[in-house]
Amino acid sequence: LLPAMAHTLEKNGWHLARTPLYGIGQAWGGSYEKKYYQPGLTRSEMLDQAKAFCGFGASYVGWYAWDDSGYDARTETPNNSPIVSAGIADGINACRQVWRQ
Repeated sequence: LLPAMAHTLEKNGWHLARTPLYGIGQAWGGSYEKKYYQPGLTRSEMLDQAKAFCGFGASYVGWYAWDDSGYDARTETPNNSPIVSAGIADGINACRQVWRQ
């Protein structure tokens, strides 16, 4: 997916060497019992997201999370899920290793 995205951006004048790539990983999930929720990501899946962005050349990875209290507060975010928090920390550490090389 990232190569296809880069190709499309390059066709429109973007170049990684001149304009940084900013990766945005998913950092939320929730019960799949009700409509509109996604199962929470595992720690490993979050790490994979970060590694993919940083390995492709992202100079920053931000994590997108949201909470919708309209669904019985089932959303898992970094504030209430140790798995999501650990996944973010793992992703940051993995990217730091890439950036140090």
